[in-house]
Parts: sequence; structure tokens; C-alpha cells
Amino acid sequence: MISACKNCRILTAPNVGVLSMERCENVQLTALSGLIRVSNCLDSRLNIYTLFPVIMSGENVGVVLGPYNSKYAGLAQQLAATPFLYNPESMGCWNSFLDLDSDKAADSMADTEKQAISLQAPETFREVCVPVKPSAGAGSAERPFPIPAEYASAVKSQYETVESLRQLVTSDEFDLSTKRTMEVVIQLRFKEWLSTTSNVRQILDLVHIERANPNSESGAKEM
Repeated sequence: MISACKNCRILTAPNVGVLSMERCENVQLTALSGLIRVSNCLDSRLNIYTLFPVIMSGENVGVVLGPYNSKYAGLAQQLAATPFLYNPESMGCWNSFLDLDSDKAADSMADTEKQAISLQAPETFREVCVPVKPSAGAGSAERPFPIPAEYASAVKSQYETVESLRQLVTSDEFDLSTKRTMEVVIQLRFKEWLSTTSNVRQILDLVHIERANPNSESGAKEM
């Protein structure tokens, strides 16, 4: 049960039962579940894998459904250890839903320009990185089921853009002064992005996790 959460990102382990999300606002959920139920949520995105249509109820506004957007070492191991039903050749039913209160949804759309429920555009699809070091036998960070080609292409394009920028900064095409200027501009843009997207908290959380880990270099230095 995910209830009354606001302005956060949530990633769950594989769940064989029913995952309920209710009265949430501006939540980004990444989940695998036997069945997913959403009720009375606002401006939230669900990147999910399930073999059954999502059950929508109550007044949902600005809810976006997208394909599962994470892969991490140990995911396949978790699925093997859990009686979770999935098809390695199926993309799941992330884009299928059953609205039990379609009349309420129509009334909500009349009061706002936002759609009650929509599908995520491929160009907005982003993969979620799980900041944990793989344990022995966890396997590689691979998604055990496919996602639609247009979403996979979007992710590939994002990686290629980042890689081309890295090569540009480290290439011999520019002198040292120009490279430093580029690095400063990139850092400033990154800080602006952190501020406008409210992702500063996530960066700080990662820093705290790293410092609290006695096996990390930073944790060892502080000790």
C-alpha cells in the first residue's frame, strides 16, 4: 500500500500480490506487481510491469502510465526467488487500464485541461538507476523482459548524447581554456536542472548513503 505520498520517487521490489496507490500527488512510481490499483491520485507517473490491466478508481487527474524503467543487478534473482508471474517475452499490460469510475474522470476533465489518465511519451522516458552495489551472484543489470522499441530507442539516444558530450569535452579539438569553460557551463546547467526539478534531495541522499557505507572510500576516509 502506497498512501498519501507527495513529491517523491518510489521503487519497489517484485510484488506477487496487489500494489495499491491512493491519494498520492506528484509521485513517480517504478514497480513490478501481480496487480496494480490506483485511486484518487494527482500528477503522478507509474512505470510498471504487470500482466493484468491497471485498475483505476476514484478521481485521478494527470496520471501517466509508462513501461517499467529500471534494471539492476539482482532483479532477475529477485524474480526467481519470488512466485511472481511474468513473461520474459511480454511487455506486460502497462498501457492497459480499467477505469471503474469513468464518469468521475469525465467530470474531472471538464474542470481541468489535464487528462485523467494518459500514456507516457517515449521522449520523456528515463531509466531509474538503483544506487546499490551488486552482491555476489546477483548477476548483471539486465531487464528480464522487453520494453517497446520506441522507448528503448529513446534511452539509447540519451546515452549517445551523454557519451558524445563526454567525448567532446575530452577531445583535442579545443584548448584547455575552452574545455574549462565548457565544464563550468555544464556544471551550472546541471545545478539549474537540480534546482528546477527538485532533484537536489536525491543527490544529497546518495551522498549520505555513500558516507554511511563503511565499505566505500569516502566512508573509510571519514572513519
